[in-house]
Amino acid sequence: RRWASEFIGTPFFGYDPQDPLEGPEPPTDCFILQTTAAVFASRGEGAFDTVRDLKNRFVEARGEPPTQEFRSSGFKREFQDRGSSPNQVRHYIGILSAAYHFSDDARFVLQLSFEAAFAIALSAANQRERGGTQSDLADKELNIVAVGHAVRLAYGRLAIDGLAKAIKEDVCDP
Repeated sequence: RRWASEFIGTPFFGYDPQDPLEGPEPPTDCFILQTTAAVFASRGEGAFDTVRDLKNRFVEARGEPPTQEFRSSGFKREFQDRGSSPNQVRHYIGILSAAYHFSDDARFVLQLSFEAAFAIALSAANQRERGGTQSDLADKELNIVAVGHAVRLAYGRLAIDGLAKAIKEDVCDP
């Protein structure tokens, strides 16, 4: 398992990824997600590049087997998926990326309202969550937040340097 310290090059709050049996508890998956979002946003490359970099970090390339690196530790209870695909870091970023790119086009090309872009993006995100299992319900709840963050980014209602704070407040368990 790789830790966030690999992204910034120094031991992470006293946790040495080379010696996982020493030091404090490792950071939660949600904490790694929010911290990585903050680090990537701090590069000043804008929302498009930051969302791309987050997707490249947390979502495997098409055709690659799903990563088991992350689960749903540190996520709010309603987002915790204990089912067949519990990688909520991957799920959040995959939905954020798809919804952001759709919403960016919806705003500038299709000239859709914020509300219409949100409704269409959420409907598309929920297409795969057809059952009533705990896994589907957790994913649907997370989709609402991820799509909300994405559409707010695309429509200029959330600055990219505010994404980490939004993740911390809306996704991670306090």
